[in-house]
Amino acid sequence: MSVYAAIEIALTSPCKLVGRFEEAKRLRDFVLQALQAQSAKKGSVIYITGHSGVGKSLCVDHVLKELSINHIFINLCTFNGDLKKHM
Repeated sequence: MSVYAAIEIALTSPCKLVGRFEEAKRLRDFVLQALQAQSAKKGSVIYITGHSGVGKSLCVDHVLKELSINHIFINLCTFNGDLKKHM
């Protein structure tokens, strides 16, 4: 997507989710599968990571609102270091 196309979408769309359409689709697919798993008494977990300000929370909030899912949003801590040391 070109910069101009992204700006046009940002200015004309009621949705402020710009440039995260593929991520939103993948998240939506995961949530729908998780709901099916829940009805079969199976659990689901997703881990979303990225630098601050890239739209992780906005993407999750957008998808859950789109699917009319009431939710509690929990934003966890920042991890700095070598994950292998903690495993």
